[in-house]
Amino acid sequence: MLRGAKAELGGRSDKQPSVESKRIRELERELARKDKALAEAAALLVLQKIFRALMGAEDDDTEPKNGR
Repeated sequence: MLRGAKAELGGRSDKQPSVESKRIRELERELARKDKALAEAAALLVLQKIFRALMGAEDDDTEPKNGR
């Protein structure tokens, strides 16, 4: 009876997810994937900076020691 009332009022049954809920799940998965990729890129940048510091290389944003 409740399912019939929902159908009459324009609601969807529990077995048929709406287009909006599918889109929300899709966007949430995409956001999670991009968050992981961003975290990986940030970690690589930190590791790169540590490696350069250990190797004694100057950072790109510092001025040369000879003043030029």
